Amino acid sequence: MAVNETANVVTQRTLEIGQRTRGLMKGVMALASQKVEKYTKENTNLTTNTLASQKI
Repeated sequence: MAVNETANVVTQRTLEIGQRTRGLMKGVMALASQKVEKYTKENTNLTTNTLASQKI
């Protein structure tokens, strides 16, 4: 295999790995965003209910 071919293969594989990694990170960030949104809603409801029961 010539040096040029090797460089092309390495470049292609690196791009593939980068695309997979990017896809995984997008998924992780989407899941994290959902969890934060859910947590925020739950705590907002808890705080609202607590304040309403204390009639502040």
